[in-house]
Amino acid sequence: MTTLSLPVFRSRWLWRWRPTTQGVATALILVFCGGLVGYPIVYLVVESLNTGEAGTFPPDSVGLDNYLNLIDDSRILSNTAFVACIATVMAVVLGFLIAWTLTRTRLPGRARLERLMQLPYYLTPLVGALAWAILAAPHSGFLNQLWHLVGGPGDLFNIYSPWGIAWVMALFEGTVAFVMIGAAMKSMDPSLEESSRVLGAGKWRTMLRITLPLVTPGVLGAAVFVFAEMLGSFAAALVLGVPGRFFVITTAIWEATLSFPPDYGRAAAMGIALFAVMFASLTGYRWIVRRGNYATITGKAFRPRPFSRCAASMCWSRWCCRWPP
Repeated sequence: MTTLSLPVFRSRWLWRWRPTTQGVATALILVFCGGLVGYPIVYLVVESLNTGEAGTFPPDSVGLDNYLNLIDDSRILSNTAFVACIATVMAVVLGFLIAWTLTRTRLPGRARLERLMQLPYYLTPLVGALAWAILAAPHSGFLNQLWHLVGGPGDLFNIYSPWGIAWVMALFEGTVAFVMIGAAMKSMDPSLEESSRVLGAGKWRTMLRITLPLVTPGVLGAAVFVFAEMLGSFAAALVLGVPGRFFVITTAIWEATLSFPPDYGRAAAMGIALFAVMFASLTGYRWIVRRGNYATITGKAFRPRPFSRCAASMCWSRWCCRWPP
């Protein structure tokens, strides 16, 4: 009679699966963070599909009615896209100009101005929205009152408008663009620009073929990040948009949750749509960066050589018309 015995596997991989203190701690942290993030997302998705009584979990009936009803909210979606795009352009242009000034000019007090740019980090957009409401409110705003004192007709500013909301958002998010674009400019070797000029390229060709490709990842990253922040901005849109009956997606979500009865399904569907747009923006940014040929040239250490100007006004005036010597 032949006896078959099963082989006993005592290979080293068995020892690798033994729990360790670090592994257990990592697993607990992942489970804890996953619960904090995953459960609200799951609840949001389920609630967006709820077509029955609001707040019932699990829902009595499910469907896509809340998403189909977003077609009726196309005006709110278009308002959100308009304000986000305008504010993003303002913030990126503002951040680019400030970063270029502080990294490429000998502006007096550059170090202090760079630290001053961190001030919006300590102030919420709510403070800025309230301040600009006092300054530029129609009829009662301080700037409009001065305009009336000098005999000006009508109101000079109206902060309760889409452009006013975009302006306040851009002022606070422009600092983020400044940090991201400024870091790219500080690491850019100016000798590449000088070599392009020596080889006969003009100032505009050098800007388009040398400078812009080098800072494109920083500009794209700043634009995508700022755009996502603009989409989710609530304070400025609440303070400046609601008085003028101008609603964006965040204030529409706020209004839906405060209505009677609360329309949680509509609010959840808007939240999912907002998340999808943010995710698509990030995916688009990564696709653009991967398709481009971006490389960091290293080697001999360098420091960007700023050019001298006796006043900041000369720096700004020569930005678009002449290349700095």
